[in-house]
Amino acid sequence: MATIEDITDAPPELEDAPPALEENSKEAETQEKEEETAGGKKQSKYEKKNKKALTKAGLKPFPGVAKVQLKSNGKNAFIIDNPEVFRGGNSDTWIVFGTPKADDSASKQTQLLQQLMSQQAAGQTDAQSAKVEEAEEDEEGEVDETGLVPSEIEMVMKNANVSRAKAVREIRKNDGDIVNTIMNLQKLSI
Repeated sequence: MATIEDITDAPPELEDAPPALEENSKEAETQEKEEETAGGKKQSKYEKKNKKALTKAGLKPFPGVAKVQLKSNGKNAFIIDNPEVFRGGNSDTWIVFGTPKADDSASKQTQLLQQLMSQQAAGQTDAQSAKVEEAEEDEEGEVDETGLVPSEIEMVMKNANVSRAKAVREIRKNDGDIVNTIMNLQKLSI
């Protein structure tokens, strides 16, 4: 057991570290500095500790990943842009560092679908108006309406969006059956 007289006030002499250890420590310092500024983001103290623990546990950095998308039950999706990814040695274990954002692709798809439908509808109305104009040009003149009820003719005209002459002609083709006449005219307009 040491006594008070045996202890000297001078600190022990320090030995120089071997050159290999000095190089490793310098590399570790430069690597930490690079990681701090990786992607223009400064890493937190806890993030550094976690990454260091992961590398000690055998996970290796997996560079070159631009985007990670996480889905659950096909409904919820999260996207992580420019993530830092670590992969387990021989297993399918992945650890991703980054800021998750909710995925808006479903709403974007519905917006695009609505735009396409409105464009198609506009194109169809143009085509329909051209057909109506052509039909009206062909059907100029009086049509024999004897034996037909005027209210039925007007109903066919209104529901099928056709001229009076075409409505009369189609009613006669369908032997006075108004429902079939309207259905046939609507099929033709589609």
